[in-house]
Amino acid sequence: MINIREVLLLILLLYGTTLSYSSDSHWCSEPMVIKNGLNNNTVYNLCHGKDGFIWLSTDRGISRYDGFRFRDYPLILKVDSLSIPLTQAVVFLKETSDGLFYAQLCQGGIVCFDKEKEKYLPFCFDRPFKLRDVLDFCWNDGVLYLATSRGLFRAEVVRKGGDKGEFISCTLGVEPLVKGKVTSLCAGGKTNLYVSVDRKKVLHYNTATKKVSLIKEYDVVNRLFLQNGYLWICRL
Repeated sequence: MINIREVLLLILLLYGTTLSYSSDSHWCSEPMVIKNGLNNNTVYNLCHGKDGFIWLSTDRGISRYDGFRFRDYPLILKVDSLSIPLTQAVVFLKETSDGLFYAQLCQGGIVCFDKEKEKYLPFCFDRPFKLRDVLDFCWNDGVLYLATSRGLFRAEVVRKGGDKGEFISCTLGVEPLVKGKVTSLCAGGKTNLYVSVDRKKVLHYNTATKKVSLIKEYDVVNRLFLQNGYLWICRL
């Protein structure tokens, strides 16, 4: 029997770090089966799904591994019907209670993936808002928070259908909870959010009291992680 952990570790060691670039206008959700292995150059993250499969964030979208083969779901974007389709890199995935995957895009942006219907669902905001302004996200106590170049926003999302297909309707809070360019975000407990602002300041936001406090300021903050009750700050 194939050892999934050993195979995935081998994948991470063998594949390089090539990035891909794209625009964010039109979507294509047709899956592609790869019988001979993972058809990507870069694996950014792994997610163990509730269905028992291993889901991979790659430079071509999302891939699923069942212990025997990979199934690729390329995320293809194009500016218009005449342009050449380009694949979009997915940095990480987060599965929600309704079975949807929320995916953070490498060049900024967010998209959902329905693993049952095997298709991507685009985000539509309730007001003019560039998709690429979304730099990170997290779920905390059933609420979606978006880290954007305009600040930290609380968001309400609803799955809807229309003439052009299903999409995720996103209603943003009127004012940002934290101002500035929020580049990284993580949550701890029901009331604690930790954000990186302008790649220098690490702030704490309490969702209950709505108070913002400075933890520390660095030259460059790259990423925030919360593990086993500790806040890990990745910096240059």
